Amino acid sequence: SEREVRVLRGCFPGVLIEGKGLTATEGIVSFPIGCRSDRVCALRSHFLEFIDADTQSVHPAWELVRDREYSIVLTTGGGLYRYRLHDRVRVTGYNSQAPCLEFLSREGKVVDLVGEKLHAEHVSAVLAAVSKQLGVQLDFAMLAPLRQAGVWGYVLFCRPSSEEGVDWVQMMEALERELQANYHYRHARNLGQLAPLRAFLVAGDAVAVYRDRCASMGMRLGDIKLLPLRAETDWADVFQGQLV
Repeated sequence: SEREVRVLRGCFPGVLIEGKGLTATEGIVSFPIGCRSDRVCALRSHFLEFIDADTQSVHPAWELVRDREYSIVLTTGGGLYRYRLHDRVRVTGYNSQAPCLEFLSREGKVVDLVGEKLHAEHVSAVLAAVSKQLGVQLDFAMLAPLRQAGVWGYVLFCRPSSEEGVDWVQMMEALERELQANYHYRHARNLGQLAPLRAFLVAGDAVAVYRDRCASMGMRLGDIKLLPLRAETDWADVFQGQLV
């Protein structure tokens, strides 16, 4: 919801909008506390275990290491036992001795058409890094596959806050470089199995169209989230706009 919050803050500049931390249907993982709005691990609410993203080793909260990434396993007082939430978090620091957690993304969101194995968390990090580097604010941004002239490729469906000064060629090149940090994606590009990344400038209310499409696929409105990576291949027919 980062993009939506940015717009909301612009509408209400004098109002403090505080993030709620990481909350799942099954339980609370973190909550804001203190003047810095640290998202502190909810140590007294549940028993939480953390799977190291690199080593897959399992750790209690007191063994967490700053700047490492983990997947969360939740045990509640109501009897839900060792439930894996499939949420990825990063340890940003500590409040006293309690670890502070930053939500990164949902796990398991992978698109793999020709062996490229693109991960949603990687795509999200790439979009954030390149947007910051080039000074481009995107009100909507989503990567999805599209087949053109018999070749699959990825398209960035986006709506910038302002189109003035956006060099789309430069942006696509920067995104390509970052995406190719994924060996499988780079290999598919080098073999010609994937076409170069392109941008699709969405006209109108991109978020509303996205939500309508997800609802038409049977998703409940409360479950619809803006994801940085989708596997559906017909978004160019769903959105109004143009490829650049």
